[in-house]
Amino acid sequence: MRRAVDAAGRRGPGPRARCARPASRHRAGGRIAVTDLVRPDGRSPGRSQGRSDGRSGGYPDWRPARARSVTLRHDRVRGLDLLILPERVVVLRGAAASILALCDGERDVRAIVAELERRHPGAPVADEVPVFLDRLRHEGWLR
Repeated sequence: MRRAVDAAGRRGPGPRARCARPASRHRAGGRIAVTDLVRPDGRSPGRSQGRSDGRSGGYPDWRPARARSVTLRHDRVRGLDLLILPERVVVLRGAAASILALCDGERDVRAIVAELERRHPGAPVADEVPVFLDRLRHEGWLR
């Protein structure tokens, strides 16, 4: 078996020996960050819970819809609901996926709250859902 010899006279493995791993694994930004939408204490992560312009609860005309680059998927293997974003995946817990499924651009926030109150009687939907939607809007995941 012939071995390649470099300019210094050292023998090496030959000109065709390369790294066995594909280059895509080493590319910057190739990793997928998985974050939870809700912290262990039950609150959503981030800076603040409300809007800075005073419109925290009053959404008379906002019809939330997912941003164009955001996709809602269900992972059948793991049994998880996922929000697919550019270069990031968000794991949804609890009723987050059912809330986002109602964000189709046709219903306003009041209609979404009314539908969720019908599905989950006795839950604090009217207090928590507008704050949750506002948080997603602040993140840029809803428009």
